[in-house]
Parts: sequence; structure tokens; C-alpha cells
Amino acid sequence: MLVTISFIISCGSAGSQSSGSISLSMERTTMTIGESEQAELLMADSSLPATWSTANSSIVTVSANGLVTCADAGTATITAEYESTNYTQTIQCNPAGSYSMNPGITRDITEDFIIEVDGDTNISGSIQSSGASGQSVQIRSSGNIVIDGSISSGGSNSGNGGGVTLESTNGNITLSGNIISGNGSIGTARVLMTKEDVYSRAASDASGSDGGDIIVKAPNGKVIIDPTFDATLGNGGNGNTVTIGDEALLSYDPNSEDGKGGGDSGRIIIQASEVEGMTCTEYEVTEEHTYGDITLAVGDKVCVATDMVISGGEGGDGGELQYGTDVDNNDLWPDTLPAKYARAESDTTIIKGRDGGDGFKKGGDGGRVIAKGANGSTGGKGANIDVRGGDGGNCNAGSYAMGSCTPPGNGGSAIARGGNGGKGSAPAGKGGRGGDGTAWGGGSPGLKFKFLAFSSAKAGATGSSMAVGGNGGDGGTGCPDEPAIIGGYGGDGGIGGAHIFGANDAAAVGITKAYGGNGGDGGDGTAGGSSGGIGGVASSSSDRHGSIERAGSRGTDGGECSASSGTPTGTCDYQSASYSYLSSPPNEWADCRQNSGIHSTLVSMGGINNGQVTMGGQTYTETYGDGSGCKFTVTNCN
Repeated sequence: MLVTISFIISCGSAGSQSSGSISLSMERTTMTIGESEQAELLMADSSLPATWSTANSSIVTVSANGLVTCADAGTATITAEYESTNYTQTIQCNPAGSYSMNPGITRDITEDFIIEVDGDTNISGSIQSSGASGQSVQIRSSGNIVIDGSISSGGSNSGNGGGVTLESTNGNITLSGNIISGNGSIGTARVLMTKEDVYSRAASDASGSDGGDIIVKAPNGKVIIDPTFDATLGNGGNGNTVTIGDEALLSYDPNSEDGKGGGDSGRIIIQASEVEGMTCTEYEVTEEHTYGDITLAVGDKVCVATDMVISGGEGGDGGELQYGTDVDNNDLWPDTLPAKYARAESDTTIIKGRDGGDGFKKGGDGGRVIAKGANGSTGGKGANIDVRGGDGGNCNAGSYAMGSCTPPGNGGSAIARGGNGGKGSAPAGKGGRGGDGTAWGGGSPGLKFKFLAFSSAKAGATGSSMAVGGNGGDGGTGCPDEPAIIGGYGGDGGIGGAHIFGANDAAAVGITKAYGGNGGDGGDGTAGGSSGGIGGVASSSSDRHGSIERAGSRGTDGGECSASSGTPTGTCDYQSASYSYLSSPPNEWADCRQNSGIHSTLVSMGGINNGQVTMGGQTYTETYGDGSGCKFTVTNCN
């Protein structure tokens, strides 16, 4: 009967490497120690002169004419150089029968170490990685395997950590030394500011990589664990910061990434008919779980080890996401936005933080997210934003359970800022309402033993949340204007709402802070100003920790026009203003004086046909979208 441990106990060929029409050819790429094979660099059927070399002459040698010989067990790469181009082939060298590495022998590996032994294998020496590209160690034997030395696979600077695999098809495996799998790499910080940045999926490069696994398989024998055995699992790499701003905000789909920021830790899996030297407690599987070629169905029994000491095995943290703003509260939205970003009041952009990696011993923390909605255009409403912290990584959910599991990952914090309302157009346009900011701290905190019916299952702590409503836009000015006019009303501030995910199950609950947006100031006018906008309300919810609520301030009321505004005051003879074309206007604008917004309202931000008016002393210019326009010179002002 097959008992698998959940940690687990759950009761040579020809080769050719080519480039174009040139190839490195061998009859065999897997040999036993002492055997040789001729390698050739071929173009069609013709042999090319090449310079031959080996990456590790202690394992594989190659002569000047390409004769390849296995000197010791392991793997090594040979290279044929021809006209400044390299052609490579990996050679695997297996023992001719049983294999032993004696005490005091150290094997440094710079690439994967793979051997297949027709007999017993004993590693009393040391196999260790001296590289940083995730070198793995794989030992497969038909007989018994004894590890009383040390095996250390490679960590990685740019990918997953190397794993260690021990597999005996018909024998037992005894573990009394130490085994270390490699750490995953840390993600690369990314700043996305252009469409090209988004399309290259550079954000995913900021994710951490997975740690290496330790896999021990003796399907027809038993695994014997000595009290001196020591295992260190590779940690998942932390995710790094992703900042999204400017043009990239118009192309980035917040739902396009898989949301994973931290790498998963390495995992231990032991598959055997029997395991000695370990005590465990049996639990029932509550949801289907698959790892490699082992599938645990609902209702299966899993034995959770309670007395084995494992180091490492921590999931990577999710890494921070900055969307439309940064940690210094700089506004990263472009000054000009397409029409689709002038959102309706009901529209909301949802931004979720990046998740922590699953860990064998500890889940990674969810990433913090800082996000701001787009600002409204002239008189337009700021965009609503709904921000959710990254999920904490699960403890053992992606691997198999160990009794020594420490708490799962904490949920990430969230900071949300609604977009500011746009300033009202002149004359007397109302300022836009600020967008609502909603923040959910914690994401979903990770769970301990997620796939087991485990009575003491406990979620990690939640993150904190802070939500700030967008400020209302100031009201448009009514200065100066021909008729008496009141300035525009200030826009109302947006709502700030701060909340917490998963508070009932969490080990601890973060703080919530909510701030309503400030109302915009009322605009000045020739007949007086209008009221400032109403401050936004604030609401927060945290039933097990402190919370802060602060409503936004009411905007300042506008007043009468004053000379300090830089505009003409008193009486001006607008009717006799001279004018000239800036460029040839379209036919319907043939008479600037008749068709211009300045004729009836001298300073008309927006004018007619979405024109724009610029003031300067007593000269006023109104331009239109195609570059045409009119220039007015006001006379008789006092």
C-alpha cells in the first residue's frame, strides 16, 4: 500500500543542439563513468572545424577533436565554438553500478547535478552549488539511497531556487545529514510610464520567484529519518515595488496580472510505503489538493508531522503597488485624459494589492497598495477608487502540512485617494465633485492548513486601511463679465471609507482611518461669490481595533471680483473692442465679433465650441481646437 507524506505522509539517447543549418551532434549524451563518445559540429553532412571546451573537466572531458569522456558522476556542458558562435550540449555521466561519495569530498556544481545509479547510492561527502542560477540536484537510484553528508542546491538571482530530488525505485532512503534547497530571487522594481511598458508586461517582472523543493520518493520502500537529519527549505523571493503612472495608466488593466507578488517557498514531499523516525497526527482533506504526481481527494487522510525541525520555507512578501500616486503623494496622472476617464459618478476603478507567496512554514505578507483615482476635467467629477490590500500567503496551502508551521501571511494595507474634482468653467461653472476613496485593509489574510480539517486553523493579521475622498473642484470665476454674475459653486468633497477584510477570523486587526474630501472654494463674481462645497463624509469600520473618522472641510465662499485678480475692473467698452484673426477661421467663424464667446462674456473659460480664453492686461485671445481664433483688444477701461 502506498503511504504518502503530507509533508507528506499520505498514508542513453542521441542528442543534437542546432542553430540554423549547423548542429552539434552525438550518438549518446548519457554515458557511464569511463565511457567516451565522439561529438561533431555538422553543416549538412560535413564536419566543421571547432574549438572544444567543457564547463567542468572533473565530470566531463573533451579532446581537441571532440572526443567526450565521462570522468565522474554528474552533469556538465560541452561547447563547440565556430566562427564566434557557441554550440552546446549537456552530458550526463552515471556510475557503472553503485555510487559513493566519501567523507571529505566536496563537489561544487555550477549547473544541474543529475545522476542515475543502477544500484545503491551513498552521499557522505558534500554536493554544493557555487552558482546563482537555481542549480538542482537529482539523484535516482534503483537501490538504497543514504544521505549522511550534505546536499545544497543553488539559490537564484533571476528565477526559481534549485530543488533536491531523491528517488529510489526499489529501495529505502535514509536521511541523517542535511539538505538545503535554494531561495527564489527577489523581483525587480518596475516603473511603468508608457504604453510600451504595459505591453511588455514589465509588472510581472517585479514578482518574486519560488524557492526550491525537497522531494523524497521511495514508492516501494521506506523512508528512514534519523534524529540528526536537518532540512532547510528555500524561501520564496519578495515581490518588489511596481509604480504605474502617466500614459501607462491609460493602458494598464488592473485585472491583467495574476496578482501574485511574492514567490512560494519550497516544499517537502515524502512519498513512501512507510516512514520511520517521525510521529504525526492524522487529519482529513477538505478540498482537493495536487502537488506533482500526487493528488489528495476530499476525504483522504493526511498525516501531519509533529516532531521534525525544518528551517526556511517562508513565502515571499507581495511587494508594493503604486497606482496613479506614490508614497510621497505625488499625482502621477497625466494632465490630459481621454474622454473615457471623465467617469460617471457610479464608475469605480478597483485596484488590488499583490499577494504574498504561500509558505511551507510561514506565508508571505500581502503587499501594500497606494492608489489614486483620475482627476476630473473642467467641472467634471473625480474618479472613484476602490483599493484592496494584497492577500497574505497561506501556510502550507500550496504544499503539505508540518506541525511546526508558524502563522500564515498578514494581509496587506491599503491607501485610497479619490480623484479631485475639476475646477468649474468660467463664467460661474460649478466645481466638480471629488471622487470617493474606499480602502479595504488586509486583503484576505492567509490561512493555516487551508486544505485540511484542522481545528486550530487561524488566519493571519489584517492590514490597516486609509481612505481619503477627493477634494471638490473650485467654482468657476465670474470675473470680469458684462452682466452681473455670481461665481460658481465649489464642488463637494468625496466620501472616504476605510474597512477591514476578514476581521472575524484574523489573528489581529489593523487600524482604519477615513477622511472626507474637502469642499472646493466658491468662485468670485461681479455680483458676488458662491458657496464653497460641502466636505465629504468619512466612515470606518474595525470591530477589534481603533478607527478614525474625519469629515472634509467646507470650502471657502467666493466673494466679489477684485483688482488683484489681474482682470480689468470698472467699465469697459466691450462693444468697440478691436479684433483680428489669429489664423484663417472656418466660414462659420468669419466674424469673430459675432461668433466669439468674448463678445458677450469677455472672459469665458471654455468659450464656445470648447474654446479657451487667455487673459493678459487688456488683450484677450480666444482659440479653437483647430488653432484658429480671435484676438480682442479692450478699450476705454477705467
